Amino acid sequence: MKINSINLHVRVFGSVEEYGFSYNFDSGLNIITGHNSSGKSTIISCIYYCLGMEQLLGGNRNLILDKSITREFDYNGKTYNIIESEAELKISHNNRVATLKRYIKNNFDENKNKIIINEDGNTRSYLVHTQGDHDRTSGFYKWLTLFLGIDLPKTYSENTDQVKHLYLQNIFPCALIEQTKGWSDFFAQMPNFGIKDAKQKLIEFLLNLESLENEFKKDILVQEEKNIKSLWEKKYERIDGLASEKGFILKGINNDIHSNDLKIFRCHH
Repeated sequence: MKINSINLHVRVFGSVEEYGFSYNFDSGLNIITGHNSSGKSTIISCIYYCLGMEQLLGGNRNLILDKSITREFDYNGKTYNIIESEAELKISHNNRVATLKRYIKNNFDENKNKIIINEDGNTRSYLVHTQGDHDRTSGFYKWLTLFLGIDLPKTYSENTDQVKHLYLQNIFPCALIEQTKGWSDFFAQMPNFGIKDAKQKLIEFLLNLESLENEFKKDILVQEEKNIKSLWEKKYERIDGLASEKGFILKGINNDIHSNDLKIFRCHH
């Protein structure tokens, strides 16, 4: 994926003039320079924000976006109060080009958990940070995964029997290095979403190692074993309860399925 440009549009009280910034990026290395508090971090934050990756900066919109684009800013000795602001990111991959727009502040109670995408003249809204944003066709991360052509491997959740996969938020820390904690740990801000050994699985995915597939197969087998044990325990409790009602005592089978002689469960024809 190539980042082509980032734009910020800000409208303020008492002025028809629009404020903000516009930066284009070339292929290869791009260096952003400037004095302290000149807005370098704000540029990067807007890129993260348009990609729905503000979690990687360690917080939500209110924590990572500077007040100069959310509430007020000073310019030429005067303080301006913001009434509306939005960021636009233009990205490309292979032969596809798309512009991603996300509201930061507005007067119309526009859903900020929504990213508006324009591609080939077609505009559509996608949900972000809401249920289904990875799986549904209306989810932004689902769209971005397809846009990038990434096939995300699936695994079971660490604590439930729900099938999960590595998410884009697991992968993007390898490309977007957070400027404070990122120097000590590239994956410092990476959410694990309940995925067991998420960092290990990410490295195996990036290196296309066969061990990743084996890890996922192991996770699935371990979860299937848990499901079988849970099902057996429920059936045992049911059988034991029925036997007790009739004055019988169960012998030869146990609540722990591993302690049973599995031969007695074979079916004979």
